[in-house]
Amino acid sequence: MSIGFVHLSGTIITGILKFLDSNSRRLLREVCKSTKELIDSSAPKTVVACLDINSIEEDDKIEIRFFFKQNLSTHYFLWKCQMQSIDRKREIYLRFADTDKILTASMNPMELKGYLTFLKSLAAQAEIHELMIYYCPPAIIDMLLFFLERTIISKMFICPRTSQTADLVPLLQIVKQVKSKCVDVSVMYLTDDMIKFVLQLADIVESIWFFHEACQLEPHPNIAPFAREILNRKCEKVEISDNCPRFVLSDIEQLVQFLHKKDKKFSFVSWRSGSGPINAQIGNYEVSLIGSRFRICHLEMI
Repeated sequence: MSIGFVHLSGTIITGILKFLDSNSRRLLREVCKSTKELIDSSAPKTVVACLDINSIEEDDKIEIRFFFKQNLSTHYFLWKCQMQSIDRKREIYLRFADTDKILTASMNPMELKGYLTFLKSLAAQAEIHELMIYYCPPAIIDMLLFFLERTIISKMFICPRTSQTADLVPLLQIVKQVKSKCVDVSVMYLTDDMIKFVLQLADIVESIWFFHEACQLEPHPNIAPFAREILNRKCEKVEISDNCPRFVLSDIEQLVQFLHKKDKKFSFVSWRSGSGPINAQIGNYEVSLIGSRFRICHLEMI
């Protein structure tokens, strides 16, 4: 009596599947519902090295990219199958980098909602290491909150669309939901709302890297009180890179004195003109001015 493939023991099926390449697995998965369930259940936990989502306002498009580590996951093709099954006419680009396989798709916000809804079950079973969000409006963040409902992501990179509270509050919600420990923030404008946002982040994460692009038109707060306020929060490690050279050395001296009382790690890099080089060690910190680059940095962060 012949035995159908789906009725073989789990050990035998697992052994057979080991010899199939990605394309063969995809074809077997499309035979019937039973083989689809077999393929999906036999897949190891997928490791998504990075989920990158970028809002392209001039085209009213959202670009979404999934980075899969080649040495950690061989089942990225399940994601591609799911994405293509929604709309077989859509181009789902697969690009190979040195260590990653990258799936890229571009769509409008309504299409994105359908994609994320369809991919949610895969995301719940995956391990996502990093989330990167560029210029996304609150409506897109709400979609991500739904998509990542049961997902923990240790690191996030955020480039807010604006420095206004309406765009910042949803970002804070997603940081809390995915329980990120480390958050990188890149901004153009250092407004009061942005300062409040960063301080709220410092209450919930362990590490912050903050980059402020130069903008000569904006009023610029004193960086030393801002840094002290962050270090008074939960955050244990703070890195600030500020392209606006608006600080005085006396403020930095006070900041160094403050750091002696804190068992935290801090780094600050900016640009200023100086009469000569500075290279000194003050306690656990190195203070240097080489050319126009000024830096104060904990010795363990150098």
